[in-house]
Amino acid sequence: MKKDMLKWMAVMLLVFISISSCKKIEVEQEFTIFGEVYFDTQNTKSSLAVRTKNGNSVVWRQDGMIAAPEGERTFEFYDKSTGEVLAEKTVNVVAGNPEKWTLFQPEEGQPISIISQSENSEEPAAKDGFIKFKIANLATKSLPYENIDVVVYGKVDNGDVIELGKIEGVGKTFQETEYQEISNGKSQGVTSFYFSFIDNNTKEVIMGDGGTVFTTDVLGLPGEIIPSQLNLKNWVLTIYLLETEFPESYGICIKGTDSKWYAVNINNILFSN
Repeated sequence: MKKDMLKWMAVMLLVFISISSCKKIEVEQEFTIFGEVYFDTQNTKSSLAVRTKNGNSVVWRQDGMIAAPEGERTFEFYDKSTGEVLAEKTVNVVAGNPEKWTLFQPEEGQPISIISQSENSEEPAAKDGFIKFKIANLATKSLPYENIDVVVYGKVDNGDVIELGKIEGVGKTFQETEYQEISNGKSQGVTSFYFSFIDNNTKEVIMGDGGTVFTTDVLGLPGEIIPSQLNLKNWVLTIYLLETEFPESYGICIKGTDSKWYAVNINNILFSN
């Protein structure tokens, strides 16, 4: 009898251990690992909120941090007042290795670019004698094209102008273009750059007032880039185009979609390296 009792207790102990083990496995399987991702909005003008693509709200800390389960996640950034989605980004959330992004929108109503904070520093240096440009077209009234090609000219102190190359397919956000490499003209004495533009779709040169080629070389405006002022080490630049309204054309401006006159500023440096 005593022997049977011991057998029964041993069986019950095994059953208890088995049940406990199963519960432990279930708990471990249900455990969710969280990671972090950062979205910096200091360079945006719209008042933004964020949610996941499936509509779930998330906590967005003041320092830009969002905690989310590990794995691929898509976040939507929307205008708090209208609810309109202005941008979205899919990221890979990894615990202990947060991705860091900058949301960029210099003027309200413009498209929002989402740029990796390490993008410029991680881009390989330009070859000797060359420069890399990444450009976004935010001059949407004066250059209202889906994509433009940017022709880069170099100015020499003696007054000569040299065409250095072309940055093709420039869109309205930084996501729409990659870094492109052209000559920096340094060996030819180039000290500054300015731009003209081509409609990427029709390949027609964009003209200004009076039927002349529209350029950014406008006295008194940041219509040129001076490399010596940027302390370039790798010759990598991320810039954006903006526009300045004028009361009349002065023979140098371009008419915008609102029938006003504009010049385009190019010395708007987001990143330089």
